[in-house]
Amino acid sequence: MKLTMQLIADSMEEYHGTLIPGTKGAPGLWYQVMWYNPEAELYDDVIYFGRTEDFLPEIRGKGLICIGAPAPSLRKNNEILCFGEVVSLEEVFVRIQSVFHRFHRWEDSLREAIWEEKPLETLFKRAAPMFDNSMFIHDENFYLLASVNQTPRQHRWEYDDAQGGYILPLDILNDFKVNEDYLATMHTTGPSVFPAETFGYAILYQNLWYNKKYRGRICVNEIKRRIRPGDFYLLDFFSGIVLEVLKAGEGLVMNHAMSLSRVLFQMLEGEQEDMQALDRALLQYGWTAKDDYFCVCFFPEERDIHTNSVQYFCSRLMDHFPDSCAFLYEKCVVMLVNSTLSDMNPGSFGNRIAVMLREGLMKAGISALSSDLQMFPLYYEQAVCAYETGQKINDTFWSYRFEDYQMDFVLENALEKLPASLLCSPEILRLREYDATHTAELSRTLKIYLEQDRNLARTAEILQIHRSTLLYRIGRIKEMTGLELEEPREKFRLLLSYYLIEQNRGQA
Repeated sequence: MKLTMQLIADSMEEYHGTLIPGTKGAPGLWYQVMWYNPEAELYDDVIYFGRTEDFLPEIRGKGLICIGAPAPSLRKNNEILCFGEVVSLEEVFVRIQSVFHRFHRWEDSLREAIWEEKPLETLFKRAAPMFDNSMFIHDENFYLLASVNQTPRQHRWEYDDAQGGYILPLDILNDFKVNEDYLATMHTTGPSVFPAETFGYAILYQNLWYNKKYRGRICVNEIKRRIRPGDFYLLDFFSGIVLEVLKAGEGLVMNHAMSLSRVLFQMLEGEQEDMQALDRALLQYGWTAKDDYFCVCFFPEERDIHTNSVQYFCSRLMDHFPDSCAFLYEKCVVMLVNSTLSDMNPGSFGNRIAVMLREGLMKAGISALSSDLQMFPLYYEQAVCAYETGQKINDTFWSYRFEDYQMDFVLENALEKLPASLLCSPEILRLREYDATHTAELSRTLKIYLEQDRNLARTAEILQIHRSTLLYRIGRIKEMTGLELEEPREKFRLLLSYYLIEQNRGQA
C-alpha cells in the first residue's frame, strides 16, 4: 500500500510536523522511506529522510521528510514533512518505518479478508482500528451490508423480516428527500464529508460506483475521534477493496434476483425477442407464461430519483408483494404482478398499495389483466396511459386503473385528431342548437333516456317530469332527427357523441 504524506503526518501527530505541499504537481504516493544519500539515485515512490541541510537544493518532484526548516527551492519543488530540531533523528525515522509497516500489514489483512466466508463483515472489522470511528456500508436499496462500532448516537436501522436484515427506516429516507445537502451527495465520486448539521456529527462517506451506476455507500461517522485529512485517502483505498468484493459477489448473488427484471427491461427497450429467455426467467420465480399478470407504473418525484430512494422503493414493493418483480425504467418504477399466484387483481392491488403511495408521495397507473406476457410492453403503455389520463381528470387520487379511464383515454386521443364537431353525431349537434335558441331540454332528455337504456320510468324520474311530457319530447326528437333509438349501434354512436362533448368540456 502506498501512503500519502498527509496520512504519514496524521499518524505522527504527536511530533507536530509541518506539511509543505509544494507548488508543482499533485500529492505523491509513497511506498517506503529511506535515508537520504546525496550520491545515490533517487526513486519515484520512495520518501527520503534526513536533516534539511543534507538535501541538495536541485531535488525536484520528490517526497522529503526532514528535521529543520527546508530551503526555499526544496519547499517549492517537493512535497515535504518537516519536524523541529528538538526531535531525535533516529526516533523519527523508526517511527516513519513503523507507519509504513502498519499500513502494509493492514493491506495484507484486507486482501486476506476477501477470501473469508463473510468478506464484508471481516473487512469492516479490520478497517475499524484505522478509522477509530463507527463505520457502515449500505447498498443502493439502503440495506445495511456491514457495520462496526455502532453507537446510540447514530440514526437507527429497522429490521426487515422479509429480507432478514436491517434497512433504513422510511421516515429517515423521506427526510433525505427534502435535504438539499443530502441530495447533493448522490452525485459525488471519491471521499467527501456530509456536514454535521443534519445528524449532529459529520460523516466521511464515499459512494460506490460500478458500470456508471450507484451501488451503495460507505460511511465513517465522526463520533469517537475527529476525521483527519489522511482519512480521505484511507477511505478511498478501502472503498476500492470493498468494491472488488461487491463486483465478485454480483455474479453469484445478483444474477438470479435480477434476471427477470433484466428481461422485462429489455422487452421495454425493444431488445428482447427471445421468448425462451423470458420463460427461463419466469421459471426462476416459479411463474409460467400462462399465469395472469398486470403491470403497474409508479411515478416518483424527481428528488426520489436523486436520492436513489426509487431502488429502495423497488425493494420494499417486492417485500410487500412477493409475487411481483419491480425495477427502475427511465423515470418510473415498473412492477409486474403475478395475479394468479398473488390472488390480486388491479382493483384489489390499488386498495392495498394506497398507504404505501401516500407514505412515498408518489402515484401509480395500473394496467388491465393480461394473459399474454409477450404483450408486456403494451401493458406497460396501458399503465402509463392510465396515470396520464387519470391525472388530468382527478389529480387528488393516488392510483389510476386503466379500466376506469379507458373511455377517457379513447376520447382524449380522438379529440387530438379532430374537433368534437367533426366527431359527434350531427343530430346531437342539431338538438343542442335547438335547445340553445328555444330554452328546451331535448338534448339532455335524449342522453338520459339512452343512458337509462330507454326506460321511461327511470328517465322521467331523473328529469323530474311527467311520463306524458317525456313521451312528447321523445316524439319531438325523432321528428327532428329521424333517429332510430332502438338500434344498439345507433345508441352507442349517440352516447359516444355526448361523451366526446363532455370530454371537450361541453364545447362541440
